[in-house]
Amino acid sequence: MSWMIEKDVHDARGDMNLSHWSEYDSERRRQILSEIGSLVRNHAMPPERYLLLHPNARLSDTDTQLLYQWTQSERRRLRKSEKEPAFPVAAISNEHVVRTSR
Repeated sequence: MSWMIEKDVHDARGDMNLSHWSEYDSERRRQILSEIGSLVRNHAMPPERYLLLHPNARLSDTDTQLLYQWTQSERRRLRKSEKEPAFPVAAISNEHVVRTSR
């Protein structure tokens, strides 16, 4: 059983590794968040065979809803940040554009 879980963890890290989150581009992050949201909403996370050894890991309805809402919120935030210009315009004068720094 422990080998199955180890294989699941290895395979999952191949798909997504939170230690490397900052290395993923925005599109990949949104894709991962979408997958997480779908799995959580459809009660497929955590996997049933994981729950056999860890029954307390089952997500409550509240946990499921909160996690799903978080994935949606993060996806919206990522989309919004992509649409923002690199240097947002703070004010425009007749002579030049004044930009704000981040």
